[in-house]
Amino acid sequence: MRGCRPDPGDAAVLAALRAAFDEALGAALDGRSRAVVLDAPDHRNAGDLLILRGALDSLGRLGVHVRLLQDRRLTSWETLRRLPSSVAVVLHGGGNLGGLYPVHDEYRGRVLETVPDSSRVVLLPQSVSFPDRPAELAARQRYGRFPQATYLIRDTRSLQRLGEAVPELGAGLRLAPDAAFGTTLARRGPPSHDLLVLQRSDKESTGLDLAEPAVGLDFRQTDWPSFGQARPAFRAIRRLARLCGSADVLPSGPEAAVRRRWARASRRLQEGLWAVPQRALLRRHTADHVRVIEETLSDGRVVVTDRLHAHIGASLLGIPSVALDNVDGKVSALIQDWTAPLSTTHRAGSAAEALAVARSLLPTT
Repeated sequence: MRGCRPDPGDAAVLAALRAAFDEALGAALDGRSRAVVLDAPDHRNAGDLLILRGALDSLGRLGVHVRLLQDRRLTSWETLRRLPSSVAVVLHGGGNLGGLYPVHDEYRGRVLETVPDSSRVVLLPQSVSFPDRPAELAARQRYGRFPQATYLIRDTRSLQRLGEAVPELGAGLRLAPDAAFGTTLARRGPPSHDLLVLQRSDKESTGLDLAEPAVGLDFRQTDWPSFGQARPAFRAIRRLARLCGSADVLPSGPEAAVRRRWARASRRLQEGLWAVPQRALLRRHTADHVRVIEETLSDGRVVVTDRLHAHIGASLLGIPSVALDNVDGKVSALIQDWTAPLSTTHRAGSAAEALAVARSLLPTT
């Protein structure tokens, strides 16, 4: 099959990316052997869970014990205030630094303000995108006060953007591969289709129609599949969030006395008993999503996608992928810095070009 034979050099490239991420994370941890991992995704974007899986695998290789694994709505704020200086605070990576998803910037700002010593705060690799000038100014105000923290950035374009917007960060900015390269994936069976078209359906999509040029091919078009409430870990996490996610906000007024008592009791549980099951549930939730990624990508002989982690997932599985950019260019930026040497990496600037490249990678008989 043209373009589909495994290249022995690819394994070396992926091993080097994994080692580079381990090295960057290890240097940022500065010898600490315990950590809390925050802003863990409790949603159904499979790419975010691949990032978390890579980070957890890397922490394991580095011999770091994950004391807490928490999402932003169930964060133990009092615990963060009392953390020993020997415990690192690791914030989830992705593509949400700069205002595209402001809730995560706001959360990181609160973490930086809460932790007594920000030098032990590590942001896992991020892409940086500022939708407008006010977003740049907000980033400088939020992050510029904490230059002691380590900001891992996953492409040179983002590194330049953040360095120009927040010059105070200086040496705290470091280039590193995406955390997803910290893990490995396994195929879940032979492909069912020649082509898997995995296309964004959210606000990061460029709106390209990839289905029309694929007419005449054996293809399946999808986004990351949603498994709804079917997975027990996902259901349990959401129930925990509903039960105690507002524990940090105490209502006022005599009519709210019962609610205040519940909020305080819920916070105590959040700081203690619920921390352990939350960590276990998020690990299970992550494993569920990784399996979804493996099953979905294994369905195609070739993958055409504008999702960054569909490209990374295909790379880890040794499946040829044709990558188009998303709305802020993070896909091409990552390819330029990290995955261009892989024989499975192919790029396209339009739907027609993507499908033409995909056709060329399929069997000729």
